Order: sequence, then C-alpha cells, then structure tokens
Amino acid sequence: MMTKYQLVFAKIECQVNRVLNSNKLREMRFAQRAFDKFKANALAQRNREAYRTHMIYLQLQGNVGVRLLQAY
Repeated sequence: MMTKYQLVFAKIECQVNRVLNSNKLREMRFAQRAFDKFKANALAQRNREAYRTHMIYLQLQGNVGVRLLQAY
C-alpha cells in the first residue's frame, strides 16, 4: 500500500510526463509541417520551371506568341 505522499508524487510524475510528451509531439508536428512546406515549395518551383521551359520550347517551335511567354 502506498502512502499519501507516494500517491501524490506518482500523480505529479504522471502529469509531468504528459506535459513533456505533449511538448515533444508539438515539436515533431512543427518539424513535419516545416518539411511539408519545404517540399511543397520545391515542387511548385519545379513545376514553374517545367512550365516556363515548355513555353520557351513552344515559342521556338512557333506555336505560341511572345505575349503568352511574357505573361508568366
């Protein structure tokens, strides 16, 4: 059987662990969101470059006017 102080200490320890785990999960979520944002930005940049390259190719082929290329 546990004494009153042991029960209080066990409850405090449980609450401290809960708070620490919550902080750790928040940090992990923050890092995951930052990575996802970085990945999305890289993908968007790659898509913009691919689109611009395609437009230049079409312009060189004579299928697209100069204004369409300059609009982007």
